[in-house]
Amino acid sequence: MARFAKLLTDNDFASGVTFYEDYFPGDEGDRQRLVIYVHVGATLTPCIVDTGAAWCVLNPSLAQPLLEAERADYLRSITYEIRGTRYEGALVRLDLAFQDEISGNLMVIDATVFVPELRHDEDWREPNFIGLKGCLERIRFAIDPAESAFYFGRA
Repeated sequence: MARFAKLLTDNDFASGVTFYEDYFPGDEGDRQRLVIYVHVGATLTPCIVDTGAAWCVLNPSLAQPLLEAERADYLRSITYEIRGTRYEGALVRLDLAFQDEISGNLMVIDATVFVPELRHDEDWREPNFIGLKGCLERIRFAIDPAESAFYFGRA
């Protein structure tokens, strides 16, 4: 790790690192994932890094309190497909924070996320995703699979 980390930090590419897991909590089967923990408001939550996803996707129970506290902004309603299922919901702007596991410092970014709209009797069963558009495109990131390390920095 030292050589790769030194290359990234000495050249100001990355300002932090978090170590990822290869499964999402509660996933069944043998699915390989790249799961990092990010701060959504005061909640540290697992998110699958998905460079093929247009938007981040958050469980409504994470985003709704931020909307109610005016710490997130409603942008517009959209229909978005997740794992082959179409969901109605909203694009929302809010802060996501990546925490450097070595120093404890946070890198906060203004992200655009999709928040599905649920019926009263419906529970959200999908994982949270960190997508390319509105989030990963706003940072620099690199992955070192030998160390399960996700490096990040300001773009």
